[in-house]
Amino acid sequence: VVKLLFLGTRPIPPSDLDPRIVRLMNQPFIDRLMVSPESDAIRPLIVSWLKARRNVDTIETALEGLLRFPRLDLGSLARSWLGDAKQDPVIVSVAMAWIRQSGTKSDFSSLLLFADDRRPYLSIAFVSPYQRTQTVLELRDLAVVSAMIVSDIDPTTFGFRVERSVTPRPAGNVRPLFDIKPFATAQIRDAAHAKAKAWIEAQKR
Repeated sequence: VVKLLFLGTRPIPPSDLDPRIVRLMNQPFIDRLMVSPESDAIRPLIVSWLKARRNVDTIETALEGLLRFPRLDLGSLARSWLGDAKQDPVIVSVAMAWIRQSGTKSDFSSLLLFADDRRPYLSIAFVSPYQRTQTVLELRDLAVVSAMIVSDIDPTTFGFRVERSVTPRPAGNVRPLFDIKPFATAQIRDAAHAKAKAWIEAQKR
C-alpha cells in the first residue's frame, strides 16, 4: 500500500490518464489505515498522493473517508482547490466540507468565491450509518452556509436548511458535521440568498 501511495505522488504527465482508484480509497481501507501503527508516517503520504490526483471520482471517494480523521491535515489542499473558481463542483463541495469542520473565519473570502456559483452538485447525506440520501444543490448554497458556519452564524436564521449530521463527530474536530438540505422551491432559495447577501456585504466592511 505504501509503495502504491508513494508511486501515486509522482506528477502525472498531461498525456496520461489518472486511473480511477476508488476501490483502494474506500471507507473500510481508510478505517484500517488510520489505526495502523504506521498511520503517522502514512498521513503526509496520503496528502501528497491526493495532490497528484486528477480523477474526480478518486478524489471524492478518498476525501469523504478522510474527512473523518482530523489528524490528517487537509487544510492546505482544500484551500488550494477553493482558490480555483472553475474547480470541479464535486471537489469544491468536499473541500468546503473540510473547511466547515476545521476551518476558520480566515477562510471567509475563499468560500465567497463561489457565493454566486449556480452550478449543481450532488450532496450525499447519511440518514443512518447504513443509509444515504441524495439531493441536488447549488454550489452557492454550500458556499454561503459554509461561510456562516466558520463565522459562528446560524444559517437557518437566513432560511437555509441545515441539520447536524447523524454521523458521529470525529474526535478533535473544531465543529460537528452538518448536512445541508435542498430548498423546496427556487423562490425560497433566492429569498435565502438575498437575505444572506446583506449579511455578506456587512462582513466585508
